[in-house]
Amino acid sequence: MRFGLKLLTVIFFTAFSYGEIIGGYASDYLDYGVGARAAAMGKAARTIMSDATAGYWNSASLAKVKQSSITYMNISLLDDVSYIHAGMAFPLGKSQTIAINYIGLNVAGIEMHNGNQPSATADKIFSAGAGSIMMSYGWEINKSFSVGCTGKYGFRNIDQSNDSVLSCDLGFLMNINTIKVGGNIRNLLSIVGGDTSNQYELDLDLGISGKITDKLLLTIDSARLLRGTAYYAGLEYLFIESNSLNCSLRGGINSSEISAGFGLQVYCVSFDYACIINNIGTQHQVAFSYDLGAF
Repeated sequence: MRFGLKLLTVIFFTAFSYGEIIGGYASDYLDYGVGARAAAMGKAARTIMSDATAGYWNSASLAKVKQSSITYMNISLLDDVSYIHAGMAFPLGKSQTIAINYIGLNVAGIEMHNGNQPSATADKIFSAGAGSIMMSYGWEINKSFSVGCTGKYGFRNIDQSNDSVLSCDLGFLMNINTIKVGGNIRNLLSIVGGDTSNQYELDLDLGISGKITDKLLLTIDSARLLRGTAYYAGLEYLFIESNSLNCSLRGGINSSEISAGFGLQVYCVSFDYACIINNIGTQHQVAFSYDLGAF
């Protein structure tokens, strides 16, 4: 076990020597991630999530969610670009959980000018948006192994043009003492409809996490293995833990971002904050969740 924890630590400090790694902003909006906890930990969240966001990161993790909960996040990526996430999770018993997540990206105030006679006044102002609805299911086969699946319906509209796509993910999660190993086969199939050929590409994600101490968690992910591998890592330190109050400090890194944040849970309400520094600038994320089964 000590060897395994040492190995995790070594990987954490060596994974980012690869200067050509692709970061989250180089890909489409579904690669951006959900949840301020994940954002604060460098988006290395494929084995650690314990709420509705597990449906996005790894549906097999949903099997560990034992209470119904809701979560919400709304942030501005740029001046006119908003990114929204909302999710709900519902246990079906001791070993099965379902979740629904919605992700939306909207751009307002896009100006269209006449190419032959450009002027300061726009000929037309329109908006563009993309979104995805995800239905997820997680099943804990035994204490050491869980599986899950996520069905996705994505849609996009740009002015008068629109399209849609159906796709699905398969996930797994293994518990080896205090170490978790998990991953996804993303977009196992993709059915396209509408005006254009918007398609989700087949891909693979892997992650590993473990406790360095009783209060310090280390997590490392490798994502988009079929489209140009990206690496992510994060730490979480739980410095206050009780039945009514939990407080955590977090930090993370990936090839294009450095992040930090904290989490505060008071009874059934959780508040998570993340500060992300990247080539666009500094961004702030806030997410709220409510545990419906806390009382």
